[in-house]
Amino acid sequence: MTPQNAQTLVVTDLDGTLLDYRTRSVPDGFGAVLDRILASGAAFAVASGRTPDSVRALFPGHADRIWIASDNGAMLSHGGDVLFEHALEPGLWHALSSEACRIGSVDVVLVGAEACYMRESGAESAALFRRYYFPLVVAPDPAAAARSDRIRKVL
Repeated sequence: MTPQNAQTLVVTDLDGTLLDYRTRSVPDGFGAVLDRILASGAAFAVASGRTPDSVRALFPGHADRIWIASDNGAMLSHGGDVLFEHALEPGLWHALSSEACRIGSVDVVLVGAEACYMRESGAESAALFRRYYFPLVVAPDPAAAARSDRIRKVL
């Protein structure tokens, strides 16, 4: 049984769940479903490892109506307002980035509040990461490029 004043929350993942597998886009008719959810008094949220900008781009006309838990939970926003953000300690993300960059064949991406920073590793990798993490800055040393940003995630 639910308390009378409790609000219902509908939460979904994106990739492999809500998004069409082939097109990686929100399915046709989503707006009507969202309208019904919100009209019932419930809230709708998306939880994703993607960046907030990447998630918002998937929901033109609806992004300000949904809750977005992005960067694997490091940020929560609604209507364009950031309600929660957890940035990693600079010493931690610098150490993680440095160690990862020592491995020659590993893509290294730092996800920050202002941008995402990727070590140069080839056009194919950059094209893949640009689909989910943007804006994407490709640089020889992602930690140096990200030095003034608040880093929320290290890939």
